[in-house]
Amino acid sequence: MVHLKVTDENYRRSPLIQGGLEIPVEVICEMDDTPRNRAIMERYKTLITTQYKEPGQDGKFDDCTKDVLQELCEDDYSDAEEELEPNVDTD
Repeated sequence: MVHLKVTDENYRRSPLIQGGLEIPVEVICEMDDTPRNRAIMERYKTLITTQYKEPGQDGKFDDCTKDVLQELCEDDYSDAEEELEPNVDTD
């Protein structure tokens, strides 16, 4: 389950050229404690810390589109080589 809370009503420009606008939110994600889910959360944390940059004091962003797209292409290639078990709920 995912919960979102808007932290600022004012939108801002995304640091990615094709990213559009962003609305800052706080995200709370609840999931079962499984190895696959822990790996997903670690990957998410890595992406946020390495690819997302807040605007500087002057309000300007460094455009990191090229870096993000290159990393996504590399990830797609490596994911295709790895076989992940499906995340299936057994209710």
